[in-house]
Amino acid sequence: MKLAATALPDGRELVALAAGCDREDRAVTLLFQLDADRLDPPTRIATITEEHAGGNALSVAFVRRGERTWLLVVDGGYGVVAHEVTDPASPRAAASWRVGPNPFDGHLDTPMDVAVHGEAAYVACARLGLVTLDLSTIEDGRLSAVDVTDTPGLAYGVA
Repeated sequence: MKLAATALPDGRELVALAAGCDREDRAVTLLFQLDADRLDPPTRIATITEEHAGGNALSVAFVRRGERTWLLVVDGGYGVVAHEVTDPASPRAAASWRVGPNPFDGHLDTPMDVAVHGEAAYVACARLGLVTLDLSTIEDGRLSAVDVTDTPGLAYGVA
């Protein structure tokens, strides 16, 4: 499982935890608020459960655009789902990218990890390799793959 942290424009600090899946095989992500001035445990403010079955939240990353914030959730059974968390108590699914079948055998590949840099999200996608998603359209409710780079072996992680 993976953690990601960010500060919202109003100064609140958030931590997201990719928490695997629930009993119905839906990906689950937990959202916490931190008090940076104290060492108290974080306060859980939201649970994000993906609507499709067969999922597993494996990795998370935050994206900031001005006053708005999104959380990218890598769902190993689906792809990447972007949730707007500008109001962290009421996250909402805003965009997604679904992994397609591998050209070698037609089976779906498994997204494993994500890292954000500038206008791109880089997704380690097992047999497919490194997938680059365009984040410039996230405000319009779209995520799209703009490049796939084959890697030797399986792509498990990206930093």
